[in-house]
Amino acid sequence: MHISRDELYRLISERPLSKVAPELGISATALARVCRTHNVPYPGSGYWTKKAMGLPVELVPLPTTKEGAVRIELKPTTASTGARRSLPRSSSSAPTESPATPPAPTVQVSDRLTRPHPLIARWLMEHEERTRKASRSRDPWQVRLAPAPWTTLDRRRHRILDAVFKAVEARGGEIGEGPKGLISATISGEQINFQVREKLRQIKIPQDDKRRSYMTTELIGTGNLVFAIRTYLRGSFNEEWRETERRPLETQVPEIVDRLFEGAKILRAWREERDAEAERWRLESEKRAEIERIRLLDEARKAELIKLAERWETAQRLKTYLGALAATQPSLGEVAGDRSVGEWFEWAEAFVAELDKHTGTAPSAFSAVSSATPGQ
Repeated sequence: MHISRDELYRLISERPLSKVAPELGISATALARVCRTHNVPYPGSGYWTKKAMGLPVELVPLPTTKEGAVRIELKPTTASTGARRSLPRSSSSAPTESPATPPAPTVQVSDRLTRPHPLIARWLMEHEERTRKASRSRDPWQVRLAPAPWTTLDRRRHRILDAVFKAVEARGGEIGEGPKGLISATISGEQINFQVREKLRQIKIPQDDKRRSYMTTELIGTGNLVFAIRTYLRGSFNEEWRETERRPLETQVPEIVDRLFEGAKILRAWREERDAEAERWRLESEKRAEIERIRLLDEARKAELIKLAERWETAQRLKTYLGALAATQPSLGEVAGDRSVGEWFEWAEAFVAELDKHTGTAPSAFSAVSSATPGQ
């Protein structure tokens, strides 16, 4: 694909790189690199934030270059996944996978948990071990802390998670335990945390004391499950799947698995966009530092030139003054203070020569100016 600098500048001036890049078939990072290569300035995230808030913003004009009407070649990349975010989600039509992504296998939730995923098998074993230990203990606290038996809802949760885990790993992902009791899916280096929990609802409980006018509230289970993604994914998407009587959570598992893989691509594109923005700020910081270094160096050289001019002027005045003193034809052997007049003349001439050292010729003067450094 080819595009002119003017057209590229117009596109990135109207929308952020993350929105324009997918339409051009490349990632936001690659688009930022193209802009820098061809000297096409693009607004940063601060520009779009201010614009969204209605604050005044200013675009950097497109500088002229020797390229003229040369068209820029854009090579499609597999990282350009932003366009996927603009597609509506549908349980009946999963997003099209890229050629590098393995085909999605059929995801079905079994009626019985015969060969559980290793993580679920560990949960079951730990639960059984804690139950056995509590039953054998004579400590009342150990008995009280024994885990409750698995409920029908727990077993449904295990079967649904088993199907999700195996589907994710069949497509190249990894499953593990995340923070704060969550489960993590690592896909293409991106980690997404999620959980399956029971949906709760709030009820009001009246107080026994009739003189009180308020009621307390309590959360109770509804018997329905919710699959919730706890990692923030950009975009106007519902990150929770709630089951209903007509649509149990088991039927939504294929859509959930597709969303996990789509979310990993969103996270990768977002990270690349942040990396591109950080790189842009780094380059701008280096540019500002270089401009400041040149300014300080220029100031130091100007100060050195002024100093040389002052020394030269002082030397000329001293030469004139010494000439006037010599015109009086003094006795060179006469003592004045701790030296003779002749010795005083030699001392004064050496001082004038030192002052005039770098001011006699242009090469010596400008060499001294060139060697000046800031803070001297």
